[in-house]
Amino acid sequence: MLKYFYFTRFSIDEGERIAIYVNNKESPQYGLYTRNYDYLKRIINAINPHYPSKGIHEVLEKLEMMVVNVKKPEHTKDLIPVGNGIFNLKTKKLEDYTPEHVFSSKVSTNYDPKYNEVENIPKIDNWTLDDWLSNLSKDEQGRPDDQVFQLLWQVLADSLNGNYTRRKAILLNSEHGNSGKGTFQSLITNLVGEHNVATLKVNEFSERFAMSRLMGKSVCIGDDNPNGYIRDSSNFNSVITGDVVNIEYKGKDSFTTQLTPTVIQSFNGLPHFSNKGGT
Repeated sequence: MLKYFYFTRFSIDEGERIAIYVNNKESPQYGLYTRNYDYLKRIINAINPHYPSKGIHEVLEKLEMMVVNVKKPEHTKDLIPVGNGIFNLKTKKLEDYTPEHVFSSKVSTNYDPKYNEVENIPKIDNWTLDDWLSNLSKDEQGRPDDQVFQLLWQVLADSLNGNYTRRKAILLNSEHGNSGKGTFQSLITNLVGEHNVATLKVNEFSERFAMSRLMGKSVCIGDDNPNGYIRDSSNFNSVITGDVVNIEYKGKDSFTTQLTPTVIQSFNGLPHFSNKGGT
């Protein structure tokens, strides 16, 4: 398998999972290095369908011993993995996926240069996304707020690169219902791709298996958070700042890794955190 597939480790830490490069253009994970062992087991089974489950597990253990090279994932704001390649913000050009680029998450939407031209911006009965965001940014007196309008576009831009952390969470807060928070989050989900989005509220970050739900995700959305008391926000803080967290799947060995999804949480009144440091 080492002859035909690209493998790496993201660190030398004990228990660290090996990652395999997804070279299948039909796969939603094309161009990524994945540590999804179910995916790796399916590949082993496809190579030799006669292997029993025990044999597949033995091959996996052998691979873990043989893969010793370490390549850390790229955490750069200038390269954005999209559906049809890597968009380079510096050159404004689309580059091909290659095993030399190590990414663990992407967005599903393809880059199409024709939409850089104003006349090609999609309109629905003369309605545009700019119009909707402008309406969403209005204050209580119905006046558009240019700062909020710009901030909404910045949130969309940040959501496109889950491999780079700005060490900040995005909190959408409104004490009034029907404020558009849910629709805005749905826009992000459709832009990034539903399978690239995890759903996790602030108070769920401390649950035992919660961090495994963020593996390979570009965005984490928590809708309608309770505005009560958050006793333990340590994992929440660590994900925001890109620090190492412990990953545990049910019935499997745990390991540590760095997670960098864009974290977006909506509230109808902000909660109170027990841990004030960095919150």
